[in-house]
Amino acid sequence: MNSPAKILVVDDDPTARLLMRAALQKTHFEVRLAVDGADALRQFEAEAFDLIMLDVDMPGMSGTDVCRALRDQGGEYLPIVMVTGMEDVSSVEAAYQAGATDFIAKPINWGLIGHRVQYLLRASSALADLSQANARSQLAEADLRRSQNDLVSTLNALPDLLFELGLDGRYYSAHAAREDMLAASPGELMGKLVSDVLPADAAAICMEAMQEANRSGFSTGREFELMLGNELKWFELSIARKIDDYVDGPRFVVLSRDITERKRVEAELAHQRDHSEHLEELVAARTRELVHAKHAAEAANVAKSSFLANMSHEIRTPMNAISGMAQLMRRGGVTLDQSLKLDKIDTASRHLLEVINAILDVSKIEAGMLDMEETEVDIGAITTNVASMLFEPARDKRLKLLVETTPLPPHLLGDPTRLQQALLNYVGNAIKFTETGSVTLRSTIEDESDGSLLVRFAVQDTGIGVAPAALGKLFSPFEQADNSTTRKYGGAGLGLSITRRLAELMGGHAGVESVVGLGSTFWFTVRLKKGGQAVKVEALALPELCAEHVLKLDFHGSRILLAEDDLMNQEIACILLEDAGLAVDVAGDGLIAIEMAAGGDYALILMDMQMPKMGGVDATRVIRAAANGQEVPIVAMTANVFAKDMDLCMDAGMNDFISKPFNHEAFFVTVLKWLALGKGKSALA
Repeated sequence: MNSPAKILVVDDDPTARLLMRAALQKTHFEVRLAVDGADALRQFEAEAFDLIMLDVDMPGMSGTDVCRALRDQGGEYLPIVMVTGMEDVSSVEAAYQAGATDFIAKPINWGLIGHRVQYLLRASSALADLSQANARSQLAEADLRRSQNDLVSTLNALPDLLFELGLDGRYYSAHAAREDMLAASPGELMGKLVSDVLPADAAAICMEAMQEANRSGFSTGREFELMLGNELKWFELSIARKIDDYVDGPRFVVLSRDITERKRVEAELAHQRDHSEHLEELVAARTRELVHAKHAAEAANVAKSSFLANMSHEIRTPMNAISGMAQLMRRGGVTLDQSLKLDKIDTASRHLLEVINAILDVSKIEAGMLDMEETEVDIGAITTNVASMLFEPARDKRLKLLVETTPLPPHLLGDPTRLQQALLNYVGNAIKFTETGSVTLRSTIEDESDGSLLVRFAVQDTGIGVAPAALGKLFSPFEQADNSTTRKYGGAGLGLSITRRLAELMGGHAGVESVVGLGSTFWFTVRLKKGGQAVKVEALALPELCAEHVLKLDFHGSRILLAEDDLMNQEIACILLEDAGLAVDVAGDGLIAIEMAAGGDYALILMDMQMPKMGGVDATRVIRAAANGQEVPIVAMTANVFAKDMDLCMDAGMNDFISKPFNHEAFFVTVLKWLALGKGKSALA
């Protein structure tokens, strides 16, 4: 039970003091008395008060002087109510200028004074809450600035020149570790065209590469020469089209690498080949150099991968706090001005995440790596998860979201993560381009043999449809039906290309049938092997409410152990889980998590990978080895997003993987999934 508010009454009139105390005690306040200003200041230094009633006209030190002294001594947010019988307006103004919160004139209505004080206390509490919210917003903005500084440091570590150009060759940004590597300073480049800065031959090569990137998404390997100062330099271009288009058209990330030394070596080899008498010796020497360079390049590639993984973790962790705090503030209700500021934080966070993801994707493409898993696939669970994740966007547009699945043989093997990614893209697009009607997700058997099954997935909508002339280019990278699609609905046109590539990697294909004005059916097929040995997991029933509501209704009080060392991410996860009606215990490192898991019957453990003393992977292994830790679901919740990180988590005994920053509804869907599979055991009485 909350303790009563503590009030200090300051008045040189004994009768007024006693009457005031009696009136306030009827409203169950704790009342202290002070005979003059000096007595009030002594008591204020000795203990804390929730509100002060201060007489204006007192001998020695007036109420106005006392008010000013209280404010100077740390009571800037303390409610101070001036009480006086004076009718002089100038005295009232002086009291407010000294910092008074309110003003009560004598004679006092003793029956209402307690209610007046209650109102002032509530108002003061609301002001304190607003101040805390502003402080959290400032903290989030500070984290965003730190993340942006980390990104700048990452870019400074790259040896290449980095530009952002428009399709017409106009410079929008330029970055180099040293300005003498550029043909002109970044400030001089802004707004100019490539043809204004580079010689005609070099500008033409750059524009040809950009046109290629505009058509296919990437362009690599084009070279040109350029005089910088008194030295001839050679550069190699790598260009990628950015996912999001801008008002003035597409933009491109351009990496320009100095290959002058490589060209020098090539020219020297060509010259030496003209001297046949030294050919064998020269080839042998150059071969040794190339082997050494190959080993160095391989070592550099390993170092780059490790660097990208660490930087991804270091940037994603505060980004999760930034986006999480912004979403939590929205859930608590904000003013219009605060909402606009949160929108700016969200926009900056998404842009930063897009840049990081682009760097990671380019790294994978250069390495020719796109790993496909072969583990048990539960089509019912996957289609249900997809429908659950996209239930709210469909509901917001008053669309029917339907799932129709054909019974399939048990123990099929494939890549459930990539399969769900492809379905999410199809269903998300269908909802985006459908204003009325329905979106239906179907799965059917198209072909079956003794060892495998060809499954066809189709997403049918009643949306705007696609013109026949545009159907042929839909699955090309960075393509959409027409430019107006990007302006109205957003997106960069990369999702369909990725879906087709995933389908082909899984032994199938992808396509579309569409009628303008009537809707579209996007489909893809995948070949799944028969013979998985894992226990079949039942698909969850599609909830009529969002995952958070289902948690509140069906799993209220279930105990969750959160192993997380970052204090802000602890706060975000705790607020989300407690808002969903769950009981949360927090462990700040892996050793504490092991101790708490051994002593508590938890329905679910959320485990961060990187923590002090012991990380989440090692902690999971210890928990799984214990007698009471073999059944509890353990879900990784981490900023490490590489495939090898997921493999480490699964090998250690974890059941699932949540990457940071995470969407709150997707977070609730994963928590609901594993609580439902465990039947919500360990719920509190």
